[in-house]
Amino acid sequence: MTRFALVLGALALIGCSGSKDEGSGDTAGATTGGTAGGAGGGCANSILSELPANGAADAYYRTSVYVTLATAEADATITMTDSAGGEVAGSSTAEGNVITFSPSTPLTPGETYNSTLNWSCGPTESSWSVDPGVGDSVDSAGLVSRAYSLDLSSGNFVQPPGVGDLLGSLLEFSLFVGVTAADDTSVSMIGALSDDSGTAQDLCSETIDFPVSADFTENPFFVIESDSLPIEVEGFEVVIDDLTLSGAFAADSSSVEGVVLAGKIDTRPLVDLVSPGGDDNAVCVLVSTFNVSCEACSDGSGDFCLSVYVDNMSAMEQAGLTIEPRSAEDIAADPSCSE
Repeated sequence: MTRFALVLGALALIGCSGSKDEGSGDTAGATTGGTAGGAGGGCANSILSELPANGAADAYYRTSVYVTLATAEADATITMTDSAGGEVAGSSTAEGNVITFSPSTPLTPGETYNSTLNWSCGPTESSWSVDPGVGDSVDSAGLVSRAYSLDLSSGNFVQPPGVGDLLGSLLEFSLFVGVTAADDTSVSMIGALSDDSGTAQDLCSETIDFPVSADFTENPFFVIESDSLPIEVEGFEVVIDDLTLSGAFAADSSSVEGVVLAGKIDTRPLVDLVSPGGDDNAVCVLVSTFNVSCEACSDGSGDFCLSVYVDNMSAMEQAGLTIEPRSAEDIAADPSCSE
């Protein structure tokens, strides 16, 4: 089983960590009103993390705001204002102990915003700025043949819950994404795994051919949406349903910011990772003990699929790398891969 199969297995099984550390890469930084740990009156709740972090200067221009509490509060909300005090339109939701505010429209590059958490400890404010280097349109022709190294472990794992530190210990390689064609309306891409060095393509793993081109009409933002992405690796197939892959190219094309990977993974091919020869629902039974539920698969075959949603990832350009398409036939004919 290749490392790509292993990473999909990790995504499916990661709920087994049992921790609740969504957004663990961003520390609590609330400073006014009710503070992390409670305002002076002994508030019983506390802030575990927030994204963007208070004082951040590089927030993604299409970011949502996440605050993770120690204890769930169904009535907690987040509001936002710009530097002039104007209200930012959007919607606030509370799911478990994570409070989310999603702006209705993209934010302004370089602008400073204030987000306010309204909760049992009193209003808690944070101030942060949007990265000025991402949000302006880029030259589409200049993207062709560039390749980017996507660090999955750097993301904010919204679903399944409780993944942060454990995932970082499992994902020890990079996923390369290369641009094969681009114009004012679309971008075509190819994916590949890195070798052990993390800087070159693993030529003994099949490349990933995305079934559709990315919509690029909102340059520099792109989005790939596909009903189903079957990935075959050495006879091991994993299907990602309702796939979304999106992000925005930096103005100088040196990186892709705010990368989102979302979809549903059919857990049945992963059963042997946790229960060799087990029933089709073995993975779902396991993750259910940590309050993670499988959902209906798109093919109507049953509740065997696990939702994955990762956002705020970055992909830096891998200078000098051009991804070489590799099929199962190419790999079988390569003597070095038989080793």
